Amino acid sequence: MTALQAAFLECGGWQCGNLHSGMILGACHLLNKNPEADPGRYPRRLSGNLCRCTGYIQIFEAVAQAARRRASA
Repeated sequence: MTALQAAFLECGGWQCGNLHSGMILGACHLLNKNPEADPGRYPRRLSGNLCRCTGYIQIFEAVAQAARRRASA
């Protein structure tokens, strides 16, 4: 399990099951391309994955947590 996957679990970022693959791949690309990305920009950068179930707050928190872990490693 990657740090990003662990952060999704810890932050409750797993929602309906339909968008996880795309969200994990998008977040991984985001963090690999720009590890110090401003968390305020996560909604725009991850906007290609649409889910009708709920908001994305836990997902954005998970990405931020994974970014912090990568920075401290």
